[in-house]
Amino acid sequence: MKTYDFSSIEKIYVVGDVQGEFDTLMSSLNRGFMEKMSDDDIHPKEAERRKKEEERRQLQMEERMRNPGIRMGHIMPLADLGMPLADLGTPLNMPKDCNGMKPKIFPMYSNAIIISVGDNLIGFNSDAYYERIFGKMNEILAKNNTTLLFIRGNNDDPSFFREEKINFSNVKTIPDYSVINSKYGNILCVGGGLSIDRVWRQKQQDRLSAISSNKKKNLYWKDEMPIFDDDKMKELSKSGIKISGVVSHVAPTFAFPDIADSLDDWCTKDADLARDIENERLVMDKIYEALRSMGNRPSFWYYGHYKVDNREHRANILFRAMPPLALSQPFYELQQYLVRKEMKKGGKKKARGFSYTHFQPAQQMMDEMEAILGVGEPAVAFDDTIAAEPANELAVEATDAIAVEPRDDWNVDWDAEPF
Repeated sequence: MKTYDFSSIEKIYVVGDVQGEFDTLMSSLNRGFMEKMSDDDIHPKEAERRKKEEERRQLQMEERMRNPGIRMGHIMPLADLGMPLADLGTPLNMPKDCNGMKPKIFPMYSNAIIISVGDNLIGFNSDAYYERIFGKMNEILAKNNTTLLFIRGNNDDPSFFREEKINFSNVKTIPDYSVINSKYGNILCVGGGLSIDRVWRQKQQDRLSAISSNKKKNLYWKDEMPIFDDDKMKELSKSGIKISGVVSHVAPTFAFPDIADSLDDWCTKDADLARDIENERLVMDKIYEALRSMGNRPSFWYYGHYKVDNREHRANILFRAMPPLALSQPFYELQQYLVRKEMKKGGKKKARGFSYTHFQPAQQMMDEMEAILGVGEPAVAFDDTIAAEPANELAVEATDAIAVEPRDDWNVDWDAEPF
């Protein structure tokens, strides 16, 4: 178990599957970094663009003020809540008012940690290629005190993460069961996933390697699956580290998505596929069981792999499926959930506005949630009957043309137990 100390960092982001789009990711981050520049440092055309964007958002905000029934951010609508606008906080990326205060056009990614959920496409090219592109990324990230951490997915070479081949000051590939220590809690990171087209990949890999010049072409890695490491979990237990959240590539069996389209076509080509699809998610179940057995209470679980955007709350955990390249703040989303529940319960507690300085430690947030909502320990059990459930309740990658309909973000039974 490796621990990364970022205890002074407040802003934690999770980014969905990068899929080799490193330039696109850096372009998104650069927009946030550019907010640190003075007006003299910005190109005149960029300054003009920002001015027009600010005017557009200002008009949009004024329209929403005149029509409060329109959904704002993630925690409205006002018509349903029956609350005056003044009682509501400032959602992320929204202006604080429309009376001359400059709105934030992009979130700030400086002084932050960004954790990728896997499928970065690290390993399909030479080591020198990644050294070059990540070296350039590191220069920009270091200037903004931002660290980018990659965990592995099924579309990544596990050796890059196991051996920490990318180990710049601000860009790193981290091994499974790494713990990220931040100001507001510790995050356990576990990578790995299954490629449902692995038989096809192996055939293509062998074909390309046969015609290439003295170089094997990697399209598939036999050790791609997630692994339950009992020794690492025991080491975590002995350390006394309390885990506030989990970031993985795949989800537990009791998290979204529940059902996938038929995999019969793939299973006819791969006799062990159905079994392994179930096993990859059962590994996450075992990690959940182990955390609970050692007294840990994760308050969020972020993952990628399924190429969909979904939020739901089960067993007192915020489960978040991240779409490719999307950026989200787990501790901020927990605060949003708390505000939403407060307002749904009739305002037992005054709704607060949140900025980067309003975060609370995860344990404190969970204590508040339990006090307000009256919820206790989740009644969750894993036994042979659960493990024996059919594997067709799993989703697979969108690249295989299997569609999974996302659920309404906030129209879910937040207090439902997994089973």
